[in-house]
Amino acid sequence: MPDDPRLLAEQVRLLFRQSRTGQPGNIVLALLCGGACQVAGLPLSSLVPFALVVLVYVWRGLLRRSFDRWPERRSIDAWRDLTVAASLAGGASWGTMGLFVFPAAPLELILLLCVVAAGLTGAAVSTLGALRAAYLAYMLPCIAMLSVSVFFAFPRFGPLTSALLALYVIVMLRTSDEQAQTVKRSLWLALENQGLVAELTAARDRAEDARARAEQASTAKTDFLARMSHEIRTPMNGMLGVIELLLAGARPPEEARLLEAADQSGRALLSVINDILDFAKLGAGKVTLAQAPFRLESLLEGLMALFSVTATRKGVFLGYSLDPRIPTRVMGDELRLRQVLTNLIGNALKFTATGEVVVTVELVQPEGVRFRVRDTGIGIAAADQARLFISFEQGDASISRRYGGTGLGLSISKQLVALMGGALAVESEPGKGAEFSFTSPLAREALPEDDSPPSLGQGRRAVVLVANALNRANLMRWLEGAGFLVQAVETFTPDDAAALLVVDDVAWSRVGPTRPPGLPALICEEVMSLGVDWKDPPGVARLATPLRRCDVLATLPRLLEPAVAPSAAPSVARWTRVRVLVADDEPVNRTVVRAMLGMLGCQTLVVDGGRAALDALAREAFDLVLMDCEMPDVDGLTAARRIREAEQGRVRVPVVALTAHATEVQRQKCLGAGMDEMLTKPITVAALDACLERHLGATTPLQAGTAAGPKDVIDPAPHNARAAT
Repeated sequence: MPDDPRLLAEQVRLLFRQSRTGQPGNIVLALLCGGACQVAGLPLSSLVPFALVVLVYVWRGLLRRSFDRWPERRSIDAWRDLTVAASLAGGASWGTMGLFVFPAAPLELILLLCVVAAGLTGAAVSTLGALRAAYLAYMLPCIAMLSVSVFFAFPRFGPLTSALLALYVIVMLRTSDEQAQTVKRSLWLALENQGLVAELTAARDRAEDARARAEQASTAKTDFLARMSHEIRTPMNGMLGVIELLLAGARPPEEARLLEAADQSGRALLSVINDILDFAKLGAGKVTLAQAPFRLESLLEGLMALFSVTATRKGVFLGYSLDPRIPTRVMGDELRLRQVLTNLIGNALKFTATGEVVVTVELVQPEGVRFRVRDTGIGIAAADQARLFISFEQGDASISRRYGGTGLGLSISKQLVALMGGALAVESEPGKGAEFSFTSPLAREALPEDDSPPSLGQGRRAVVLVANALNRANLMRWLEGAGFLVQAVETFTPDDAAALLVVDDVAWSRVGPTRPPGLPALICEEVMSLGVDWKDPPGVARLATPLRRCDVLATLPRLLEPAVAPSAAPSVARWTRVRVLVADDEPVNRTVVRAMLGMLGCQTLVVDGGRAALDALAREAFDLVLMDCEMPDVDGLTAARRIREAEQGRVRVPVVALTAHATEVQRQKCLGAGMDEMLTKPITVAALDACLERHLGATTPLQAGTAAGPKDVIDPAPHNARAAT
């Protein structure tokens, strides 16, 4: 053990603490021994040793009291010296019994006093053993003085008694040494533990401080990205909205191609912004999953429509297979599941030049629903697969510029799948494609099927002549669900008694010329024919891959009962009597939203702030309110609260937030303020149409809408125009 000043300080403190029991004991024994001497008839001089003992231990008590109250008055070395001196005085005072008591005392009393002295020195090992110098200062003078007195007082037995006392001294020296070493080790370990505890406490404090700083930095990063996302989305809303409006009109081919390129670039930039924002939110632990019923096949069909043009332009077959055991509606977070599948399908198409990309959804017990996205692309080497899910990494850095991307898609998808209770896995070999798969417990809270398709087939026979196994299986499942008796064939003859013929485009080249005139035919193109205006005979309809159940079921009535099939009405016709109030302080956003609502046939009043919106609602009735969240006079959240307060006992008007804050926190703020929904900028015509459908599809527009003035009401000048909202 090192010669550490801290160890000496602990030894001295321990001596003073343990003296609390030794001091009263010595005083009591001194009084008892003095009484015994008086009972034995010894002279008053025999009381001198015991009086000295009482005085010494009273002094020691005063020393302890001073140390407890004012330890800083002396150095630790000075306190040690005083302790040794007090121990020496105590031992010597007991040793004077040989001078003042033994010469006149009987043998029995002498032996009793020797036993008392031996007991005191033995017990002192526990109270003075922390500092061996103090113990030796107590024990040696006491035993030495008694031994000499016995030796000269009893010539016959004195030498033997002195020898026994000397042996006792040797034993106590050894015992005191072991005791001192044990105490020193214990104190040293205690000091070491205190040091470790102090280091651990300091490390914990540093870790807490680092965690707090990390959380603060993460929050700051998330807030910064959210703010930047908001600031970027606001001008992008105007840019993409204007491009969409321009594309909706008739344009020269070259101009249309340039607009499409600008639109695709803007959408790509928006995708990067969304990825970075999601990455920040996941890192901060601010992503929570919703639990709501949704139609799984509708989600898959939407994804097929989203990627159909990309797949067609590359000549890649795109399709999906859905396990029929999965209920129509399942419980889960549709938005996040769509995000994961969008990333996986987009990656598969990106790295697949020829072949196919197939999404398979199957029921597995007890895990739930397993999703697999398989492609026939370039594949991934085993050494590169470990880097796939690392943020800002790509499987092969050498091809990153060729294929593009931020390297965040798979990282975000993996974290979202983990939140869903699954794990994203990959199986791949270079040149043999790849398969990404994960499992989600969607089917565990499945809801009963509630909207089976109408029995269009009515037991009639449908013949399917489709080479692609995936398309053939899907078509047979959908037709059987619609009430047809379905038969898959390899050849077709005009004599077949069929009510519906379903063929692919290759088979149609053989079957078409011989088809009976009255037999309806559905042609399923293996690859979409972009820009081709097919001149098919009556009773024939075409659908392009990827095939979707909704398209097939929507096409069948026109084929089977063309005379009574409803004519396709424009989707905007039913919104012509709808009055919409738009509040936004950004002029470009007002222009874009007003034009989009005009395309949908809505009658629109556009105002530049929350106060103007409240004034308009006080004067007129509207079917829907589109409200920007951040406005300089009265913000959208405050305006929504005032609208709800003013509606006491009146018809509730839907209020939809328009915001560039694409976060769940913002959505909860909007809902908490009384809004019904949040639309994230950039806004599209399709998003507005879907919003109108959700809130007004099953209701009748207000009568005020029929008496309104022009479709586009004046756009007042902004009270306090800003660069962005």
